[in-house]
Amino acid sequence: MKKAMLTISFGTSNNATRVKTIDAIEGALRDAFPTYEHRRAFASQTIIRKLKTRDGVVVDGIVDALERLRYDGFTHVVVQPTYVISGFE
Repeated sequence: MKKAMLTISFGTSNNATRVKTIDAIEGALRDAFPTYEHRRAFASQTIIRKLKTRDGVVVDGIVDALERLRYDGFTHVVVQPTYVISGFE
């Protein structure tokens, strides 16, 4: 059984904010679930594009992340969103 946890956040283009929030949440999840491979996805295509263009940082969108997990042979995936309300761009 190959297990992964996909943490999905809306995303942020502010690097300092990302460290304090998203990175902290993902770190806590890694500590709590050490036997899982941990992956990240952002829901905001605007943030994904901005990070890639401005910083050269590549973050998958939700569908791309799930497809990559399947391609990489994961059989069990926990999807953990970090937001509590639906939003829009």
